[in-house]
Amino acid sequence: MCKTAKEVFEERLDSEYLDLFTKGELFKAGNILDWENLNGTNKITVLSYDGIKVSFKVNSTGKIESFTLDNLYVFNKAHLESLLNTEVYDSTKHTLDDYIHIDCNCIYIIHDKDCDENSGYYVGQAEHGSWRIKDHLQNSSVGEIDKRIHEGMKYTLRFIRLEGSGYNCLDSLESAFIAYYNSFHTGYNRTRGNNGPGNKRITMKLCK
Repeated sequence: MCKTAKEVFEERLDSEYLDLFTKGELFKAGNILDWENLNGTNKITVLSYDGIKVSFKVNSTGKIESFTLDNLYVFNKAHLESLLNTEVYDSTKHTLDDYIHIDCNCIYIIHDKDCDENSGYYVGQAEHGSWRIKDHLQNSSVGEIDKRIHEGMKYTLRFIRLEGSGYNCLDSLESAFIAYYNSFHTGYNRTRGNNGPGNKRITMKLCK
């Protein structure tokens, strides 16, 4: 069943931004938000919102843009940073046995230690976190990240549980961290996530 643009947009939000959006406060003129699109991530300043289309200025360029809700991806950077207070595993010090207990709905974040802190990330999702990492360790031809691991890439790894994250599904949590790390543009992700812009069918009429 097709969804309205508003429904598609709401599914992408964490609980804090969803509350602001429901109250009509997220897109108040003058609000500064983090925006991700096919060119990367940018700060934007909201100019207007008519219930379907958001007009804004891209702060770095001054360019004026307008996007319908289904094609707009904004993310709560401060909230995502608050979720990063989790244990970090290092491939040079830890093995699968050290995190085999992480058997839950979660996302995982792999960072190539040969890259600086602004690049080289891969964000994935799993219903059983540690077992998904085991898949990466055993498969060398599925994707670039698997090949790099099998080439001996040194990396760090962390898990973020869906429960308590403020997101209602793994797709939304994963897409948010792909945007946060800009890993579609500067890392190993080959999509912007299952819940990114353009990945959901909407009704022909953009209902408010």
